[in-house]
Amino acid sequence: MSYNWVAGQSSVNDLKVAAEVCIPLINAVMVEIKSGTYPKGSFLNIDVPSDAAHHKGYKITKQGKYMARIGWEQTVYQKPSVESYQTASMDIDGEKDRDIDTSSANDLLFKRVIVKRSYDEEEGEDMDYKSLADGYITVTPLVALSRAEADVIPYYKACLSRI
Repeated sequence: MSYNWVAGQSSVNDLKVAAEVCIPLINAVMVEIKSGTYPKGSFLNIDVPSDAAHHKGYKITKQGKYMARIGWEQTVYQKPSVESYQTASMDIDGEKDRDIDTSSANDLLFKRVIVKRSYDEEEGEDMDYKSLADGYITVTPLVALSRAEADVIPYYKACLSRI
C-alpha cells in the first residue's frame, strides 16, 4: 500500500484513513487465499489518493512507467540527522539555495534533487498514476515482480465488484 502524501497538507490521521479504506481489499484477498482461489505468484500494488476519505472508488489499473533522474546540488541547508538517507534533503522541483559559500571544501553540503521526470505518455487512461491523480484507489495486479499477465486482470475486476 502506498499513500500519496502531500507535504504541508497530509496528516497522520490521513494515513489512518488510507489504511482503513484498504481493509475491504485486504479482507477480500484473505478470503481468496483461504479458499485457494487467489492466483499463485501474484500480489497487488495499492495506491491511495491524498484525500482518501473522499476517494472515487477502487479501480483496477496497469502499472505505469515513471522515470526520475536524481542529481545532486550544492546547498547550505542541513536536514536533522533523524531523517533517513532515503528522505533526507530530497527536493522535488524546489527552490535552489542562494548564496552558497564555497570557501571550505570540507564543509560542502549537497542535497538530492529530481533533475528530470517522465511518464510513458503512450499508455492508456487505465494507468495507475493517472487514476490516482483522478482520486481513485488504484489496484494494480503484479506477477513475479513484473506486470501481471492479461488473464489475471478479469479475476481482480470480479473481486473488486464484490467489495
